[in-house]
Amino acid sequence: MNITFIDSKLNLITGGGSNHSLNLVASKLTHLGHRVTLITLSPFLNSYPDNLPYPVIDEGPLSNLLNRQYGLATRRILRKYENEVDVYHLWDPRFLLDAAMYRKYGGKTPVVAYLNSYSFCSNLSLINTECYKRCGLFLRVRHRPENPLRKIMLLPFRTLERCLECQLLNYLDAFIAASPAVAEIYSWQNIDQSKVYVIPPALDYESLSNQKHNTPQAVPNGRYNILYAGFLRAEKGVDILISAISEIEFPVSLHIIGDGPQRNNLEQYSRRLGLSGKIEFHGWMPFSSLVDWYLNSQLFVHPARWPEPFGRTVLDAMALGLPVVAADSGGPPWILQGTGLTFKPSDSQDLAEKINQLYINPSLAASLAMRAEKRAEDFDFNKTMPQLLKLYAGMIEAAKQK
Repeated sequence: MNITFIDSKLNLITGGGSNHSLNLVASKLTHLGHRVTLITLSPFLNSYPDNLPYPVIDEGPLSNLLNRQYGLATRRILRKYENEVDVYHLWDPRFLLDAAMYRKYGGKTPVVAYLNSYSFCSNLSLINTECYKRCGLFLRVRHRPENPLRKIMLLPFRTLERCLECQLLNYLDAFIAASPAVAEIYSWQNIDQSKVYVIPPALDYESLSNQKHNTPQAVPNGRYNILYAGFLRAEKGVDILISAISEIEFPVSLHIIGDGPQRNNLEQYSRRLGLSGKIEFHGWMPFSSLVDWYLNSQLFVHPARWPEPFGRTVLDAMALGLPVVAADSGGPPWILQGTGLTFKPSDSQDLAEKINQLYINPSLAASLAMRAEKRAEDFDFNKTMPQLLKLYAGMIEAAKQK
């Protein structure tokens, strides 16, 4: 099959779990003999090695802020390459509407959209575990991070955009939800659930398992080492984790790996709570270095206040034999399936209690880690890739019959 992925960027340095998942899927499909291409719309954000097994075509450059530019570019690109492609796979939900318009108005190539974020949300820093159920046009406009005058000026456009979404999105051939939670949340946005398939991001379980057994363990530092890895944005809830650390009495070190717009605020918050000696901010690091931190920590915490669409770092921690505590919302509870502990979203006291529970009961932590490692194997690409290929083949066959 000729498969073309479309995303805003491919950044394998600071791009987060979604970019790494895209690279893994594209690489594995290539190794299986399929012709894979990735088109990026903001190439100035790209950062990847020269030896990728598939070509990357840069179409742009476009600003991240100009979503209408993204839309126009998406339709142009879909038309430009449609005779060379068997199936398009959109990796960024911001392209949904314009890809749907492409299919409605004569586009020949089937399109599947990956739902790995919430394209309908105008301000991710405000999303929580329930707000999507009442996310109408008024709240979308109200929550946009724009000045009031600009909101008023763009109101007609936002109204039209919302109307088009309701009428056109289901012209897409299929949707892939990263987790059942994402499928449920998008059901509130009028997505036809018969077109939604839950196919989680692929995991190279064997590679992680080999790294686990071949990486030397560091000398214990006498503290209980807790790890967080990911973006430092409001919806990720790192401030909740810092608050929980302030309530813990045993010797603990929190290692925060990643970066983002909230870093300065989080560092200041840590100092105000008197936690400078307990919390270290390490910034971004390559995944090979991050593996060492997974293997030399006692606990991984995923404190998101939003319904995390999947939780790539949760799965990596599980595969590397690290017990996990995660907010009881979004994808992580489904990934864990009872092989880790969950806490009430945004409740730092409950999080502190769960951390303490594992600290005072190392046998429970070891048991959960062992079960989590086995659960992670269910996400290996050898198990998820056949689902993806079956979906592609069905879409191609259905398109031929139209």
